[in-house]
Amino acid sequence: KVQHYVDLALPDISNSGSPWSRSLVMIDLAFSLIRPKEADLDRAAELVLGALSISAGRPIISVQQRTSEFVRDATHRWGSIRQVSAIRDAASTLEVR
Repeated sequence: KVQHYVDLALPDISNSGSPWSRSLVMIDLAFSLIRPKEADLDRAAELVLGALSISAGRPIISVQQRTSEFVRDATHRWGSIRQVSAIRDAASTLEVR
């Protein structure tokens, strides 16, 4: 269901010109992929890394906070595996404004 609503919202979000909104929606979608029993960590990690690259030039604190929450939840479930480490590394390079 989350993917369906994201698909409906993304055109408007993309047209708004807000990289932060797009990043936040992508991170929220990634969360939805790691919560079910049949989680898709690979796809979720791709989404978070993509979200970070979208707003990398001018990140905001909410992108960093949601990324940290994602890392926390994924680490709790899987430990510090490759996908989680890649997100942690990418997030650590952000200069939040």
